[in-house]
Amino acid sequence: MRFLHLIRPVMCVLPEVASPDRKIPFREKVLWTTITLFIFLVCCQIPIYGVQSAKSSDPFYWMRVILASNCGTLMELLLIIAQLFSSFHCYEHHAESLQSNYHQHWAWN
Repeated sequence: MRFLHLIRPVMCVLPEVASPDRKIPFREKVLWTTITLFIFLVCCQIPIYGVQSAKSSDPFYWMRVILASNCGTLMELLLIIAQLFSSFHCYEHHAESLQSNYHQHWAWN
């Protein structure tokens, strides 16, 4: 059995990116990658006002080391917000996908 056949039931909930309508030059790709990396690194260092770092053990210590992040930064807040938005979007997309699959399966031709 092929790998794609194994993951086919999960494919309906995975996000999909449309292919570009034009060829994107390498310099433009590098530019956007650099800008994104800069924003990421800046957001990982800006502390959120009022959040105090605890002296207790941090369960995400090694993740912070890998991602070059500090505890209580703007990046943590943005990740939480992005996770909430993506979960709402995935739920809406999944509901629409299930409904369309149901209608395609039970449609009388």
